[in-house]
Amino acid sequence: MAECEVSGVGDLHKGDHIAVRRKGGYTHHMIVSEDPSSLDGVPVIHYNNDVLPGATGVSSSGGEDFPKAVVRNDVENLAKDVANGLVHLVSSGNGFSPDITVERAVSRIGEG
Repeated sequence: MAECEVSGVGDLHKGDHIAVRRKGGYTHHMIVSEDPSSLDGVPVIHYNNDVLPGATGVSSSGGEDFPKAVVRNDVENLAKDVANGLVHLVSSGNGFSPDITVERAVSRIGEG
């Protein structure tokens, strides 16, 4: 998978697969669900966990330390992450259109 750094809101589009580097070497993956108008309100679909704020998507299987995350539709503030060079577009080369990519992600909402 090839990656390139996101430098502004114009780099993000519906159907994009993005990865955000988090503390501890963890990378959080998301699908952009619609074209964002600002970096402080990027609509995404991702694994999320409400129990541990700041630890979104840490575990899709759950466990003693991390409650199980669930696929959900959300709005993420990526402004600081973009400013710090932590957000990257991921090119998986799957050949799906943006609409199909989002449809596939939407079909997984609620899974965990």
